Amino acid sequence: MYRNIFKRTILGVTIAAALGNTAIASDHAIAQGFTFSLGGGYHWLDSDRKVDDSWTPDIGIGYRFNDRWSTEAAFSRFTTDQSNNDNDATIKSYRIDGFYDLIPWQGDWTPYVLASIDHQYLDRDEGSSDRDNRLGMGGGIRKALTPNLSVKTDIRALQGMDTGNTDTAFNVALTWTFGSAPAAMNQTTSALPPADSDMDGVPDDRDQCSNTPAGAVVDQYGCTPAFDAMEMDMLVEFDFNSADIRSIDKGKLKEAADFVKEHRNVQVSVEGHSDSRGAAAYNQKLSLNRAEAVKTVLVDQYDISAYTIKTMGLGETQPVASNETPEGRQQNRRVIIEAMEVEVDME
Repeated sequence: MYRNIFKRTILGVTIAAALGNTAIASDHAIAQGFTFSLGGGYHWLDSDRKVDDSWTPDIGIGYRFNDRWSTEAAFSRFTTDQSNNDNDATIKSYRIDGFYDLIPWQGDWTPYVLASIDHQYLDRDEGSSDRDNRLGMGGGIRKALTPNLSVKTDIRALQGMDTGNTDTAFNVALTWTFGSAPAAMNQTTSALPPADSDMDGVPDDRDQCSNTPAGAVVDQYGCTPAFDAMEMDMLVEFDFNSADIRSIDKGKLKEAADFVKEHRNVQVSVEGHSDSRGAAAYNQKLSLNRAEAVKTVLVDQYDISAYTIKTMGLGETQPVASNETPEGRQQNRRVIIEAMEVEVDME
């Protein structure tokens, strides 16, 4: 009876994985927090053990450290037939797993490798028993069904250090992750902004043109600029799922800051973009974070006035290359900096 239950459980988990790729909306998966796993699998046991291969249940608790590393402590107990008589044998296993995702975990199908160590008890009805410490290695794949819930399946080889037996195990499990959503998806609360009567983005205490029409482009003084030919365009690229400025691009930001400092009245536009991997809403916020990261460097490191810089995040909506290749996705993970000297038209 129990083996049939385990078979149905594994079948249900497999169906859930298939549905997760089609019917369930793909959200950005939680990449840090405590985990709880429930599943089962099939064990091919070394013939020297004189016990039959069997379906097995599995339960585990663990912790996901980041979008690459996670660990889990698992327990399994099952009863199987002995192959050389009519008696049963009970097998218990206490196991610690370590997982490394081969690509950063965002919720899409993600391959991983694993290593494990466990202590196994094999007790036969007639009274004999075996104890074995085993080392395991293997690989698998996981997929998010919701931000908190994912399915994983793997296969591993288990080498007995005491008995010399070699077993093989196939596992399928559902994993719940208890943690907060990724930082880029969280709603942040900021301090109440200063008064801005004409809503042009320049506070009243700095606004020299207090009646600017709604939606008009203004300079740092809140006035409508008259553009001339002095302008600068610059491109900064980013690593996957990151808003950190790469060291090779820091010189570009200094050039942008130098341009702003050399010209008295400058309007700076910082426009963030992303590739198409992940959810669209997450990518929009990630692209805005990239633009804000560039603004932070210009303001904090080069003393550029924050009022001269406007940021926006356009997500994956304006690719400049194909998102089907790594090279194209790299070009799409970008921030465009545009700086233009203006003549202030005082009203």
